[in-house]
Amino acid sequence: TAPPTLAARPPLRAPRLRHPPLPVRASRTVRRETAPLPRPASVMSATGLSLGVNKGHVVTKLARTKAPRSSAKRAKVVRDVVKRAMGLAPYEKRILEVIKTGGGNVEKRAYKMAKQRLGTNKRAKAKREELKNLYAAQRAAAAKAQ
Repeated sequence: TAPPTLAARPPLRAPRLRHPPLPVRASRTVRRETAPLPRPASVMSATGLSLGVNKGHVVTKLARTKAPRSSAKRAKVVRDVVKRAMGLAPYEKRILEVIKTGGGNVEKRAYKMAKQRLGTNKRAKAKREELKNLYAAQRAAAAKAQ
């Protein structure tokens, strides 16, 4: 028998869905041509409604209090005691060794090593200065002992 032609085939129909398709909603976002104006604090209080600009449960706002902080002097003393008891960290020892041996561009080398470990320019420069001062104090103490 001959194959059926295209005209003889039954038309294709869309598969049946279990649920009818949902209607497409319009976008909820509305483009503003200008930036919204800031509202005063008195207007920003909640209305108790679930709709609108100031939607939400009405509450009384608590005054913010400052968190208690220990003094900076105490923290500095604690760090100093720990530094004396524990000594230098391994990376600090390496940087100090670079400063001691000298050579070409010691400052840059020490800075780069500190920056790699500490992450920021400010911290690296502070650490380099701290270790330079430590080395100077060690040299002064050694000169005084002789």
